[in-house]
Amino acid sequence: MRIILGSSSPWRAEIMRTIVPDFEVMSADIDEKSIRFTSPVALTGALARAKSEALRPRITGEAILITADQVVTCMGDIREKPRDADEARRWLRSYREMPVICINAVLGYNTVTKHDQLIFDEAKVWLRGLTDAAIEHIIRNTDAMLCSGACAAGRREWGRYVRSIRGGRDGLFGLPRKLTKMLIEDLSQA
Repeated sequence: MRIILGSSSPWRAEIMRTIVPDFEVMSADIDEKSIRFTSPVALTGALARAKSEALRPRITGEAILITADQVVTCMGDIREKPRDADEARRWLRSYREMPVICINAVLGYNTVTKHDQLIFDEAKVWLRGLTDAAIEHIIRNTDAMLCSGACAAGRREWGRYVRSIRGGRDGLFGLPRKLTKMLIEDLSQA
């Protein structure tokens, strides 16, 4: 069956290439800000489902569609992409004391059986060395402004700031490799 990644994220595509070498990419282009929940699990699940449901009518033939979403939480707050550099600075300063928790939802859908399955994953990262100068460097020279919580800790250029990670590094990118592979396998057999 064809595999379709319903995401415009280059990081998710990078991970998907390690799961299946041949896949298509489609973007749902939904209004994510119109979907709101106070629970990070409910929010990511609803966003992954909305992306999937937006793409389903555009798919012809047999395929497994994979959509995903991620939010970062810290100190009980849900953090999506920062609105501006000031918000990114505040968040990055908070990571001096508290870990970054990445909540991921991945939804798989089989176009033949019409069966879908939703899974969740959590990755936690503790950072170090976030001086004011380091934070300015991160904002100007990394992908932080494009990432949930202004945290691109899975990227190589962040290596010097990562103290430890619990959960897989791929969970920091919003597409946990092992769980996504299991999801594709399960839906291919459904």
